[in-house]
Parts: sequence; structure tokens; C-alpha cells
Amino acid sequence: MLSHLNKKDKRNYLLILVGTAFHFGSISYMFLLPRFIRHIGGNENHIGFIFGIAIIPSLLVSPLGGYLSDKMSGKKLAIMGSAITILSTLSFLFVSDLSQLIYILRILQGSGHALFFAVVFSILSHIIPEKNRAEGIAYFAVCAQIGNSIGAFLAEQIINNLGYNCYFIGSFAMGLMTIGMLSLVAVSRQESDAGIPAEETKITAENDGYFSAILKRNYVSGFLLILVLGGGYGTVIQFVTPYLDYLYRSSLSVQQIPASLFIPPALITVAISRLLLSKITDHWGRNKIILANFPLFALTIFFITIIRSEYAALATAIFFGLSYGFLFPALNAVILSRAEVRHRGKIAGILVMLFDSSFYGFAFIMGPLAYRIGYFKMFYVLAAIMLAGLLIYIIIEKVKNSPARNSN
Repeated sequence: MLSHLNKKDKRNYLLILVGTAFHFGSISYMFLLPRFIRHIGGNENHIGFIFGIAIIPSLLVSPLGGYLSDKMSGKKLAIMGSAITILSTLSFLFVSDLSQLIYILRILQGSGHALFFAVVFSILSHIIPEKNRAEGIAYFAVCAQIGNSIGAFLAEQIINNLGYNCYFIGSFAMGLMTIGMLSLVAVSRQESDAGIPAEETKITAENDGYFSAILKRNYVSGFLLILVLGGGYGTVIQFVTPYLDYLYRSSLSVQQIPASLFIPPALITVAISRLLLSKITDHWGRNKIILANFPLFALTIFFITIIRSEYAALATAIFFGLSYGFLFPALNAVILSRAEVRHRGKIAGILVMLFDSSFYGFAFIMGPLAYRIGYFKMFYVLAAIMLAGLLIYIIIEKVKNSPARNSN
């Protein structure tokens, strides 16, 4: 794919990928935040609300970031997002109980992450050639997962050996590397639309409204499925740590199963599968990959409920990584390929908003659900939601592509 980029775009693309890895490495420290919440006296209800409150910046900042990235310097916006993220993370050093401060910091943290993610995703949607879009997004996702894997592993080791203060400082330090990488990016606005004909990239005098650009019929099914995907992925990643702790406390597992045997292996598997097989996504057909992997993704969520040993946790993590592996880049590529170039930043912002909103927003439901009916039934409900989302996606796509519909 790099051979299709000019020298400037290739350099920017690689710098953004490395910066992305450091950013997600920093933010993935928060996957272990449920332990800190329990440490200061919280339960599943608190975990759900503290994670879920990040939906507020996702709903507001992500689409705004995507919109602004079409109007001003994406580099400056991304650096701003990264700075907000790591400064709010460092401020957790002042949290000692379940006060309002922890909720405020989660909102700030979510705002910074949403801004960074939306803007970077928008920049990449302009740089990556159309024919390599799924592959290019897959490499971006690979770097994010590599960062997640390293960050989640380091976070647990730091908590166990050095304590929570060093845990937050470690996240801050990794985030500083993101700012360093982004400062080297030599682009102020999205100047490149590789592989797109010149007449297609021309901005028309007509000013399409923001919502008229995003609320088009051909986006609906994809938007719905990215919402469902983010919720399933986020719930597993955020609740697997307290779930494994629960198994040990309830004597359902003989020994404490460390989160490092699930989260890092799952994310590494996602990264490896995308790295080795990313080109297949564009050749096999993106919809085929979505239809094949989504049922497996739901099945993996069910398998989490039968974990009782370290080996079972590791096997389930790998299965989870394989089933989720292609879904994010394939689904995003499907939606972005339907967008006009002048709206691609807006659509990228909406995709990030939907994914992040459900990633965090599902916690509002799943946390209290786990508290009231237990983790097992909570995961059963989550798996059912995944299958229901896929079914609705299939129905909408068939209706949209039906001859009767197209003739109107």
C-alpha cells in the first residue's frame, strides 16, 4: 500500500501510525481502571457509570472533530486531543474516593481521546488511496491494537508492583510520545486524496449541511452496525477484568486469572490477523467478511461465560481477537467508500462518535445489569444484541439494494 503514496504522505502516514500506537497504549491503561474504582470503594454500578459517562464527549466532540478537520489544521487538533487526554489522566493522582472529580476527569479524558481519534481517522481517510482503503485502515487499527496490548500489559504489571500512582504516571508518559510523533507530521490540512480523480475532489459551491451530508440512506446500516460493534467490543474489554476477579472471589476459578491473559493476547491477535491478512479484506469483499465474522464475534462473547482457568481465558481471548480482527476496518471501509470526498471528514467523525459512544455508553446498561443479574446473564444479553444488530443490518442492506427500491 505504501507504494501508492507519495513521499510526503508516506512519511505522514507512518508518523501517524506510530503516534496512534502510543496514544492507544496510553489510553488502554484505563482498561484496568475498574480495579482502581474497586480500590476506592466502588462496585459494578460505579464502574458502569464512570466508564459510561465518556459517552458525553463521544457524542459531542467526535463529530465536531471530524467537521473541524475539514476546515482547519488536523495536526493541531490531534495534538490538542492528545494533550487533553494525558493531562486528565495524570490528574487521577488527586482522586482518592468516588467524588465528582473522577467523573469530571473521565469526561475530559473522553473528550481528548474522541478529538484525537476523529481527527486522525479523518486525516487518514484522505491520505489512503481508495483501492487500499480497508488495508490502510487495517494498518491503523493494527497500530492501535499493538498500543492497546502493550499498555494493558504494562498497566497490570505496574499496579501489581508499583501501585496506582505509578500506573497513572506511566499512562501520561506514554501519551507524551504521541505528541512527539504528531509534532513531526508535515501537514496542516488534508492535502491529499490519493487515488481520487481530480474532478471528484473538487469542492462545489453548494454548501451541503452537516446533517444532510451524514443522514443519507446508504449510511444507515453501517452506522447501526458500528454502533453495535463498539458496544460489544467495549463491554468485553472494560468488564473482563472485574469479571475475572469475580470468578476468583466466587470460587468459580481455582486461582486468580490475571487480566493480562485475556486483554493483551486478544489485542495482539487482532493486530497480527490484520497485519498478515489485511490485503485480503479488499479482495475477498468487505461485506462477506462482515457477515462471516459478526456471528463468530457474538459466539466469543458467549464463550467468556465458560472461562474457569487461565488456559480457557487465553483460548477465548485468541478467539475473540480473530473474530473481531477484520470487522472494524472492513465496516469502516464500507461506509467511507460510500462517502463523497468533501464529506469524508464528517463521516469519519460520525464513525468515531458512534463507535466510542457505544464503547463507553453500553457500560451504562451493562454495569448495572451485571450488578443486578450477574455477569453471565449480562454477557448472554450482549451476545444477543450483537446478533440482533447483524440481522437488522442484513435486512436494511437487502431493502436498500432491492430492485423495487432502486427503481423508485
